Amino acid sequence: MAVQFVLSKKTEYMISDTWVFIGASAGAQMALLQSYKYPAIILPKVVVSFFGPTNLVQLYNNPPGPLIPLLLFSVTGFIPSINATVYTAASPVNFVTAQSCPTILLQGGQDPLVPAAQATLLKARLDSAGVANQYVFYPNEGHGWVGANLDDSFDKIEAFIRQHIN
Repeated sequence: MAVQFVLSKKTEYMISDTWVFIGASAGAQMALLQSYKYPAIILPKVVVSFFGPTNLVQLYNNPPGPLIPLLLFSVTGFIPSINATVYTAASPVNFVTAQSCPTILLQGGQDPLVPAAQATLLKARLDSAGVANQYVFYPNEGHGWVGANLDDSFDKIEAFIRQHIN
């Protein structure tokens, strides 16, 4: 809905036709989901994911800690064995096609909420579909980072965007 609202105000707000979606954690999941699941609304030139969940069934069944299943249940109202459809519909990995936009994934190796397996699973799906992508792994970072690695992240994002926007 938010994207549709912004699109409806495109002329009034003088919004470019060049879109890039970026998000962190659940925001990254939403950016990925919007990009892959709803390309008819708007297909961004690039999508950027900072440690975003990509497969909620897998995350529920293989959590990095005991709070993740509770958090997912509180958001969805279900467990996957009762209603896998809700989890599947909210998992960006299920909507990758050969037409999906270029994607850069940034992930910390010590993330206590979203394990690196979430990013590598999406990367494999993107590779399989022939979608341009880059996976940037910071082995000693958690669920977010600052300092030199954050600077490096933005440098890599800028280079990736420049590479994929004409």
